[in-house]
Amino acid sequence: MTFLKYVQKMDLKKSISVLGCGWLGFPLANLLVSRGYSVNGSTTTADKLQKFAEAKIVPYLVQFNSEIPPENLSKFLQTDILVIAIPPGRKNQVKNNSFRNMATLVSKAVSGSSIIKIIFISSTSVYGDINTTIDEYTSPSPENASGELLLEVERMFSQIANVQVSILRLSGLIGPDRHPARFFAGKENIPNGLAPINLIHLDDVIGIILKLIEEEDTPGIFIGSCPDHPVKEKFYTWAAQHKNLPTPTFRNELLNWKIIDGEQTARNLNYNYVHTDLMKWISES
Repeated sequence: MTFLKYVQKMDLKKSISVLGCGWLGFPLANLLVSRGYSVNGSTTTADKLQKFAEAKIVPYLVQFNSEIPPENLSKFLQTDILVIAIPPGRKNQVKNNSFRNMATLVSKAVSGSSIIKIIFISSTSVYGDINTTIDEYTSPSPENASGELLLEVERMFSQIANVQVSILRLSGLIGPDRHPARFFAGKENIPNGLAPINLIHLDDVIGIILKLIEEEDTPGIFIGSCPDHPVKEKFYTWAAQHKNLPTPTFRNELLNWKIIDGEQTARNLNYNYVHTDLMKWISES
């Protein structure tokens, strides 16, 4: 798609659909509304529809419990940009089946829609702990079923013709209602205590997504990860102590590890991280 066609399309509708308005999707949709976008938001829970409407997000109840497309899916997809912010179910097979159904049905439905760009929120769990620094050029090597499923779905979306697809792989998510102090509080003998950690704050996730939305040419793989990678034991001990939670204990060992490097994505998108010092953020949170 040419730049001129992209701009003309955006000027005509300037609409975005956020598939999955949960912990990430809802604040993202709120920000987009505040910036003048027309925003559709989906949920699987009917009692959230009023909340969306009050936030000026056009509400949709969209569920992927079967291989039959939801009745309102085609209407939901009549938009310029689609942001997919639905996580897989990890060890929940029912949610994983729903996630795969979502990808299959959306991939097929997009071809008959007005969508010109898809931003799929993925995870750095598609990379294994291979004892090195990982960037956008590193080959995926998932070590669990969740990572394998994400990689499968990434490839499914990337194969859609005539649509620009941005895959955003995120490190562990932190922010409101996801304070890392609670991740290991009170646990004992946690392995790999000397490994570096890979996290990203919600503020930066939304900031990067906004860049992907506003830039006209963003196909391919992107990585979101705080440039700070403190040692696991030091960080989570400090986090628990700061929140007056039971202090975890760790094994003094370094097993397999990885460092997720999101600096190239930041450079390519001209993005400056809001949170660059995780210990500082803990002390201020």
